[in-house]
Amino acid sequence: MAAAQLTYEIQPSQAFVALQTTFTLTATNPSTGSPITLQPGRRGDQIQVTFPMPPQQTGANALIDIANFTATSLTSGFIAGQLSSGSATYVIQPSGTQTLQPGQAIKVQFAPVTVNGTIGTPTINITEFIGGSQGTTGVQVQKVPQSLNVIAWLDPYLVGLGQPSTLYWQSFGGNNVQIIGFPGGTGQQNFPVQGDPPYPGSTSVYLQQTDAQRTYTAVVSSNDGRHQQTQATLTQMSPLITSFGPVGNVPAAVGAADEIQLNWTTLYAARAYLQTPASGAPRPVLANPLKSTPVTPGTDALNGAADWQHIPGTVTYSLQATGYNATPSASCNVNIAPVTALYFKYVAMDKNGNLSGIAFATDPAWPAVQFSAAGDGGTFTVFQPGGTATTLYLGSSDKDHPQIQYFNVAPGTGGSYTLSWVTANVTGLVLQPSGYPVPGGDVAKGSTVVTPSKTTNYILSATAASGEVVTSTLTVTI
Repeated sequence: MAAAQLTYEIQPSQAFVALQTTFTLTATNPSTGSPITLQPGRRGDQIQVTFPMPPQQTGANALIDIANFTATSLTSGFIAGQLSSGSATYVIQPSGTQTLQPGQAIKVQFAPVTVNGTIGTPTINITEFIGGSQGTTGVQVQKVPQSLNVIAWLDPYLVGLGQPSTLYWQSFGGNNVQIIGFPGGTGQQNFPVQGDPPYPGSTSVYLQQTDAQRTYTAVVSSNDGRHQQTQATLTQMSPLITSFGPVGNVPAAVGAADEIQLNWTTLYAARAYLQTPASGAPRPVLANPLKSTPVTPGTDALNGAADWQHIPGTVTYSLQATGYNATPSASCNVNIAPVTALYFKYVAMDKNGNLSGIAFATDPAWPAVQFSAAGDGGTFTVFQPGGTATTLYLGSSDKDHPQIQYFNVAPGTGGSYTLSWVTANVTGLVLQPSGYPVPGGDVAKGSTVVTPSKTTNYILSATAASGEVVTSTLTVTI
């Protein structure tokens, strides 16, 4: 079988024999890995956790003698439970499609677990069924005798700058637990043993800003002066950006007015800062947002440009994380699709064929346009992402460029509509979506009848003698 995709850890990794305890299993997508998507359902992805138990394992090789405890997911979006009544196998599954980014983890709690009475170090077997692949691994638990002793662990044991942790412990045979290693003061705190065995306790612990590590020592002592101790080391980690970029399937070039979603995940970051083309200085954001951040690349490109002649065709979004001893950054690029000039035309024609009123439009609506009047017409320029420009011409003073001077619709009878047009400087004309080639005698001025069954965009494509092509779009609404 293949190796497991996730890494696994169980706490506590020691347990007193013949007593009840609570185990927490953590399944982590390695920070150096790729996102892992888990699917729900009967045939979906799952993790099976099998506790060694008779008859398969006995005595020192068994952790329990009976599986009468419950499993509870501590991570939103996942469920956990026993495979069947009395089974030693417990199943962890996503309740819906879930993606674990690098560094993210699933936590499941098993309680109350009665550890059997034989000293040993049994292995809890773990089998993954993820993405059609099967992987196996295991975690060990050391069973220790009911004698003067203390077990301690940290959750988490890796933290970022300013992030706290909790030191947990269980003890046996003593009346006081002393924790040594706190910064400042005496560095010690005493905790009288209370409750039922294995006597539990916990306290908040932390690292100073300059600490790479700090070791906490738990000492259990008895009335007759005997003592035992154990240690747990808290480590301060430099921040990592484990993912950053658009959410979902983003096209190679997004529309100039289209909104996309950015998301990111970090580890051990105290703060994060997002920089967009239009924002100037980076702005503070959540290091691990609960929802994605909407951005409009076209608008950001436009607002960040020095002028309309220099609108970038690609925008860059950057994320910076701050924390202990490092400031990593990540960036992603988004390409912007060209803007379409829908039409540049006259909107009215009188009974004598005289044209008047000038209109223009783009798809999508785009503010970086310029109309320059000249004579009975002028020019209409669309400043494009990427630093280029598209210019259309209109009016009798222009003799070189193709013009669709008029393109309009009039309702007919029986669901028919009459499309009519006037062009200039044009040698060929095609009407879409039908692909109708307009006869030569109707190229300069003509009409045709259409009967659309639904709202349709009709596009006239006009070609000049030079090969230059211009289009005009007309929407017939049903």
